[in-house]
Amino acid sequence: MLCCITRKILQFIHESYPIIYTMHFNIPNMIKLGLGNIEGVSCIEKAGKPLGAFCRLNEVSKGKDTTTGHWELSGLVSEQAFPTYPEGFPEEVIGMFKEATGL
Repeated sequence: MLCCITRKILQFIHESYPIIYTMHFNIPNMIKLGLGNIEGVSCIEKAGKPLGAFCRLNEVSKGKDTTTGHWELSGLVSEQAFPTYPEGFPEEVIGMFKEATGL
């Protein structure tokens, strides 16, 4: 998952901020490790003999949040996504938080 996210971030930077590539954007160690060798990364040069391991992964957890992503990188697959609150936390959740924290 990290490599997939990294690839998307690098591609976004490349497409959105081309000035970075005309300035001093120097990541030689990441290139040596094989960052540019990840499938789909076209904005960074490839290493002839990468010093590190690299790959492109797919998410398998149900959740797509930061915590779930970090858990998945550690090997824990989440079968259920965490609840989301696009309109803000409901009073029930706020009440439990206030009670737990003494606010």
